[in-house]
Amino acid sequence: MKGSIFKGPGTCTRKNVYSSLQKAKLVADLIRGMGLQEARATLHLLNKKVAVDFDKCLMTAFASLAEKDKTADESNTVINQLSVAEGRRIRKVIFGARGRASRKYRKYCHIYVKLNKKG
Repeated sequence: MKGSIFKGPGTCTRKNVYSSLQKAKLVADLIRGMGLQEARATLHLLNKKVAVDFDKCLMTAFASLAEKDKTADESNTVINQLSVAEGRRIRKVIFGARGRASRKYRKYCHIYVKLNKKG
């Protein structure tokens, strides 16, 4: 996302997260538009591996916002924009019986977050 709006205070970009795009979108759709405290509480209750990466990205974005704006607080911060994009795929060869081989793809995704203060 070159030249995107995910730059500046209150933003975070997390690239090459080991999760498929579809699984990451399920979590993103769940927390999009929530307040920061509510989103973090929801992520801690989820039984998804990618939820940890979303939580790290949210805290990085909040630290970026708090560094620029000293009055920022977790209770008055809301997720303004949240986007998930497809990352790279790594091919692995899985060797089978009788000289056969098949390919397995490891899928990655990118997470983009932008936070704003309420009001």
